[in-house]
Amino acid sequence: MIVAEVAITLMMVHITAEVAARLLMHYSLDAVPEIVAFYYMAGLTFLSLAFVTRANGHIAAEVFTDLLSHRTREIIEAVIGIGLFLFMALFAWQTFHEAVTMTRISEVHQAATLLLPKWPPRWFLPGGAALMAVMALLIAVRKLIGEPAAAALQPAARD
Repeated sequence: MIVAEVAITLMMVHITAEVAARLLMHYSLDAVPEIVAFYYMAGLTFLSLAFVTRANGHIAAEVFTDLLSHRTREIIEAVIGIGLFLFMALFAWQTFHEAVTMTRISEVHQAATLLLPKWPPRWFLPGGAALMAVMALLIAVRKLIGEPAAAALQPAARD
């Protein structure tokens, strides 16, 4: 999550610098929209997935499960967590291969006045997806064995 927070902070600083340069010096910084889209937004989106999963921040339609017992809901959420793990592991695997391919060919994007390397942010996808997959699996296992998933994933308190 810290890397995602750094990405959003850099994005705000970069866009502010672009606007200030344009207004004060009538000069536009190169490739700001591309850097924002390819680097900052990709990092912010994919590197925060594990944190959102850990905090149980995904959208959930609980209208159908509210009438079930607590244990039945936990089992259903564990099964969904295992499905999420499988999907995100597959997503991580596929995007890993794409990142390797794009790194090998040194993928670039033609911006207005420069060639912007586009392959580095490709690694945000498999990294973020793999972390989310691991978090989903940990939560699913904790729910299956009856431990409170959220409390069990909190860092241990130090004396």
